[in-house]
Amino acid sequence: MAAMAAMATTTTTTTTKTTATASGQNEDEKLTTAARVARAGRGVYVTTQFGFERVAAEELEATLGKPRAELLEDKGFVFAALDSFDCLTQEAASKLRSVENAYALVTAVRIAGLAQMPKEEALDALRRAAAETDPACWEAAKEAAWRVRGVSVKESARGAKFRIFRKRFGKPKHQFTSTDIGLPVFKGLDLLLPDWEGVLEDPNVSIMARVSDDILFLGVKLTDELVWSNLLLPYERERVLTPLRPSAAHAMAVLSRPQPAEIFIDPMAGCGTIPEVAAHSYAGQLFCISGEKDPLSVQKARRNADASPMHAYLDVVQWDARRLPLREGVVHRAACDLPFGKKCGSRKQNKTLYVDLVKELDRTMVRGGAAVLLSGDLRNIESCNPPGKTCTSEQWRAQCGGLDVTIKIIHKRETPVVCDDADS
Repeated sequence: MAAMAAMATTTTTTTTKTTATASGQNEDEKLTTAARVARAGRGVYVTTQFGFERVAAEELEATLGKPRAELLEDKGFVFAALDSFDCLTQEAASKLRSVENAYALVTAVRIAGLAQMPKEEALDALRRAAAETDPACWEAAKEAAWRVRGVSVKESARGAKFRIFRKRFGKPKHQFTSTDIGLPVFKGLDLLLPDWEGVLEDPNVSIMARVSDDILFLGVKLTDELVWSNLLLPYERERVLTPLRPSAAHAMAVLSRPQPAEIFIDPMAGCGTIPEVAAHSYAGQLFCISGEKDPLSVQKARRNADASPMHAYLDVVQWDARRLPLREGVVHRAACDLPFGKKCGSRKQNKTLYVDLVKELDRTMVRGGAAVLLSGDLRNIESCNPPGKTCTSEQWRAQCGGLDVTIKIIHKRETPVVCDDADS
């Protein structure tokens, strides 16, 4: 009887532990990504254009040595928890090329009921949250930002001159605006960091203050889009009417998964941004071709290619993307920012243009090749697919320049699909 009682007790205890573990897992699943970031604490918080998070996560994983499972991804941002900011260097940051902005996240504080609080009470809660952060962590974040930016000794001797950049977002409508966030956060930090000086112009420390639902994110900006643009395309360029951001161009090139000694094309390249970025990102590994029909755009793309340090790996060709002057099976990777049918062309024209382009890509790509297409003409891009069974495709919604777009990846099969007589 005693043995049976012991067994029953053990079984009950095990069941209780299992139930508690399952309950904990369920609670974690219920938390928003922002709430999980708040639970994780300090780390690196990077923003990217919605739809390119997987590329930013891969870059963080490779740069920080963090397993992908430990990274937190959500619409437009990726987060990696860190015990120290010492790994944030200029060399490490230069590898985050699909990133728009990067921050050393000092803290993410959950303020219960923030969205329902009256305005003055909510702003006071933000002030208290800022004042309770760790000053040593702010100093470490500042030093990391200065390392990444390459701040000179002369500039650092000025001391910390900070400015707060604030933003509010989330489904519950708060009783305060984004503009209101700045003053209470400043008051909290002013007492916490007496050696730091708040300024409106020429700051050497940019502080992020973001409110998402009931969570306040505070951190130091490591870099900004201008730095990434100069990093990817470090020279003066001529542009077309609708240029693509270099960070988005890099992400598209990465999604095509190029390998060394391959040929990479953009069949409708405009001023040549995507091939130029691909040539920089995969220095000496790819031969990149910018193709364009418009003579003025061809001239701009050619001048941009000539100015590029990677001009030996770039070529510019005038062609019609619907009839590429290429043999079958010579292109390994392709990426293209298609005309949306607003400023360039029309959606009626896109209906046939997209289909003809996909047919040409199917014809000219090698087996195992891939093409990444981006368009704001959602209906036409999502409905155009390669003919037959030589290719597969995947697609998802994203945002580019504030516009809703679809990213479509076309994969050419390694081996042809043999059709049964019933399918013929």
